[in-house]
Amino acid sequence: MALVAYSLYKRDKREWADSIRAQHDRDPTEEENTHYFQALAIPSSLDRFKSSAEGMLVAFAAQVVEDEKSAIEENAISTRIETASGTIERSSSFWRQVGSSVIASTVTISILVTLTIAAQLFGIDIVDEAEIMRRISD
Repeated sequence: MALVAYSLYKRDKREWADSIRAQHDRDPTEEENTHYFQALAIPSSLDRFKSSAEGMLVAFAAQVVEDEKSAIEENAISTRIETASGTIERSSSFWRQVGSSVIASTVTISILVTLTIAAQLFGIDIVDEAEIMRRISD
């Protein structure tokens, strides 16, 4: 902000020097330059330059944001869509679901085969056991 305020001071000084040249057909003297500097070195003038610089920078920033607003919104929407699409693809891929189903079926069949073999090894007849359980409950 200080550089912008200084550039505003220099612009005013250049305009003042141009008016001296136009009125007197000469450059300002060292004494006139000193008086000009002393007149502008008061706190209210310095505050005016700072305030003007701040206003210019705020206006510039607002304009940049306004100019880029549509691009920022587009980018945000595209990013959201890409993120959602990637999440959907990862979570609901046909082949991923097929793979999960095959693994679940394989585990289930393995458990049933193991139980059947264990029942045979221990001499348990599941059909007879079911009949006995039915008679007990009657």
